[in-house]
Amino acid sequence: MMLSLLTVVVGAAVHVYAAQFNIYHRVVQSTSSSVPFVQRGTLNLVGSNANLESVSTLSEDLARLTQNLNSEDVGGALYQVALQHPEDFSATEWAVSSVKLCHLSSSTAQTLHLYLSEEEKPYAINYFLSPVDHSGSCPRQVSKPEAERISQLNTTILLRRPSSPPSPELRTPPPLTPEGQVVQPVPEKSFFQKYWYYIAIFFFAIMLTSPPPEEGQQGGDRRQA
Repeated sequence: MMLSLLTVVVGAAVHVYAAQFNIYHRVVQSTSSSVPFVQRGTLNLVGSNANLESVSTLSEDLARLTQNLNSEDVGGALYQVALQHPEDFSATEWAVSSVKLCHLSSSTAQTLHLYLSEEEKPYAINYFLSPVDHSGSCPRQVSKPEAERISQLNTTILLRRPSSPPSPELRTPPPLTPEGQVVQPVPEKSFFQKYWYYIAIFFFAIMLTSPPPEEGQQGGDRRQA
């Protein structure tokens, strides 16, 4: 019995959430959004660690996605990355993030922000390329991205877990009288009201310690009179 209980406790302690999710991508022009997604790779999520395992045909897939684009079309095209939710086989239900296709030609790194639910399951995604101009505009000379570049990007995956905002600091309500009125604070006493007793003692002590008038001075005063 004790051994079984220990096995259950140890098993619960070492349990770590682990799952795999499919990541898709496509290239969409501003005039059309019916282009089907193609699998980009598999997202492996184990506890607080995540990695993206790309498909072996990643470069070839990007070449096919951009083969019908002219240089003039690249500036208005979008590169989209999608996260397939478990049991959601319709692409309309997936979480999608978009960047300008023109940025793929000059970027050296990609970052995926994955937003996790309380059950540690990703439900949303944000995809970024870098470096990118602060204005977000395309380079002056726009060209179709090289297919091999996408497999050479440095990848960073950041997990965003739900967090609650800090509770507001509520002020303590003022005390009330039995009649429901706010208790008025006692008015502060003046300096004399606070210390009149000590002032009176001080002057009384001065009167007691004052020396009496000298005898010679009193006699001289009488002779002058």
